[in-house]
Order: sequence, then structure tokens, then C-alpha cells
Amino acid sequence: PGVLRIAVSGRPSNGASVDPDCLAAMDHAAALCADLGHHVEEAEPDYDRDEIDEQRVKIIASCLRAGIEARAAELGVAPESLVEPMTWHIAGLADQVSGADYAAAVDSLHRVGRQFGRFFTAYDLLLTPTLAKPPLLIGALDPATEDFWFCGLPSQAGKPYCEAHVGVAFQPMSARRDRRR
Repeated sequence: PGVLRIAVSGRPSNGASVDPDCLAAMDHAAALCADLGHHVEEAEPDYDRDEIDEQRVKIIASCLRAGIEARAAELGVAPESLVEPMTWHIAGLADQVSGADYAAAVDSLHRVGRQFGRFFTAYDLLLTPTLAKPPLLIGALDPATEDFWFCGLPSQAGKPYCEAHVGVAFQPMSARRDRRR
């Protein structure tokens, strides 16, 4: 393809911190690209990261809820019985999204898409870390350990989860048992 114009950025869109090993892997890939003769430089698209995260949640929750409810209607079952509690929690966020909110969120994502489009007039590729943290070994995900993390957001004091996930992860046994029926 000739010489590619490669932008490199180690800053994820959600603001999560990136493990040094993941950044090192990105830097290694960038160096390999440069060794192959490609133009490599640090750069990233300019867009409102907070806005995009808020709008993305509205769209994902709404589409997720619609899909779950459609499938539940086909099967004649309660929608929440089809998915894990965390998935149903995310789908429940759609209750706070009006049609106008959804349309505004789509407009916002289209605007950001155009900003990304302008960015890619100067670059052929955006190289970023694939993961923010190295993959865990099988069996390593133990919520009882002090260094347990779930989604990358700050955990609630004394819990391994962020505020949103605490309400889903810590449920009385009776609620979990009732959901299985």
C-alpha cells in the first residue's frame, strides 16, 4: 500500500488508565511500523470524550432494551429472564431516554463521526492499545481479592465495583433465585 500515515495514541476514549505493558506493546507495534518505512507520529482525533460516552450509553441501552424486549415477546417470557443482571441493568438505562434524547444522541455520534472523518484525511490508521489492562489468567478474576477491578471506573469504597455495578453485583440471594424461576 505504500507509506502509511499512522497516528498513535495511548489515551482511551473512556479515560481509563492504561497498563504500562499495554502501552509498551503499542509502542513496540508503532516502532515496527516505522521500521517498515511508515510515517508514525503521536496524534489523536479531537472530540468531546465526555459527550460521546454519555450519548453512546443512551443509544446502546435503548437498542439493547429494544432487542431484549422483541426477543422476549417472540418467546412469551419476561425480558429480564433472558439476560444476565448486568445486561438487564444496562438495558434499564433506556427508561431514562426519551425519543428526543435518542435522536439527539444519534446526531451527536454523527457529528463525532464527521470529526473522525476529518482526522482520517490526514492519517490512514489510528494505532491504540487493544486492551487497557493485560488479559487475566483463567481463574484470576476473584471479587474477594483486594486488587479486583470490574469495568475500569473508580470502585466504591469497600467494594470491588463502581457505583453502577455495585447495585447489580450485590443482590440478595432471594432476588437471584426468583430470577431463575
